[in-house]
Amino acid sequence: VFAAMEAKFSAAEGPSPALVGLLVDYLHYVDRCHNQKEELHLFPRLEAKGMPRHGGPLGVMLQEHERAQQILARLVPLATDYAGGGKQALSELRAAFGEYAALCKDHFWKENDILYPMALRMLGEAEAAEVVVGIEEVEASLGAGTRERYYRIAQEIDAGR
Repeated sequence: VFAAMEAKFSAAEGPSPALVGLLVDYLHYVDRCHNQKEELHLFPRLEAKGMPRHGGPLGVMLQEHERAQQILARLVPLATDYAGGGKQALSELRAAFGEYAALCKDHFWKENDILYPMALRMLGEAEAAEVVVGIEEVEASLGAGTRERYYRIAQEIDAGR
């Protein structure tokens, strides 16, 4: 999604308003679903196992979740304006999306290469299973078929529709 949108934003004319509308929907999912899964179900278990909430990997993850929300607070109104035909928002939207994409790509790398391997070493099989159940509860709270819906949106964005 990020690479596809970066390519669209790098074009002089920018992405289509419809594509930006899909992006807004997708970014809400990332913020509401992805971050909540970690904050509600993974992080507390890691804390209970001795990983400090402030400083270290959890502190970094939480700071980045907060920073992402700050960027989204700027990005979403710009994207909504642009999706509604406000082409004058393109420059600011391009910058805000670039900042958000850079943060997320770096954040996801840290999760996949640092945090999650640490979690696998710290959590037992039963605790890891509880995390999975919690993740499924977060997704279910967003409605039936949430994951599938957002996978379809990601595919549409990737295809540039």
